[in-house]
Amino acid sequence: MVLTVLLPVLAVVGLTGSAGAQAAEEEAFVRELNETRVELGLPELTLNAELTELSRVWAAEMAEEGEIFHANPISANMTSNWLKLGENVGVGPEVNTLMDAFIDSPTHYQNIIDPDFTHVGVGVVWDGDLMFTTHRFMKLADRSLSTPTTSVPGSNDVPLEPLPTSSQAGTPVAPPASEQRIAVLVDAMAKQSTEPR
Repeated sequence: MVLTVLLPVLAVVGLTGSAGAQAAEEEAFVRELNETRVELGLPELTLNAELTELSRVWAAEMAEEGEIFHANPISANMTSNWLKLGENVGVGPEVNTLMDAFIDSPTHYQNIIDPDFTHVGVGVVWDGDLMFTTHRFMKLADRSLSTPTTSVPGSNDVPLEPLPTSSQAGTPVAPPASEQRIAVLVDAMAKQSTEPR
């Protein structure tokens, strides 16, 4: 499904997009995440400034590299007293397409509907016609719990390990032109959704 949606994107140029547009897209993601949770009777996620800033930084790093990949560890630079963290990353042409892809992927959907998560941060960075996004989820630690864990989609709270990327598979990731670049990005996203963890 993602491949069909991404192939019509033709031009990829330098990082673009105004802060106002990116903020509107970040808000749209948060709204969609919370609507998905509420439909299942789960509480809404509270927007967290630290998670949002770290998500923006990571989205910008992915856009700069021209591929999607998870932070390792996703707890880097966190100062909040957290107990559990999760991360979804994606690339695509618009919010609805990416949300559909996250929901259709059981491992990404798991983070969205995890009842443990109470907070979220979303970052969006545009690179030409492609939106790179990072969604970070958090459960704050309470006083009776002391061992933090990190998780990636489908990990069942196993410590974070690097996910396969197109560069690990031997595919060049230096920003190639349009269709070749899209194929690399789609391949990386597909591997994240289908390989066992």
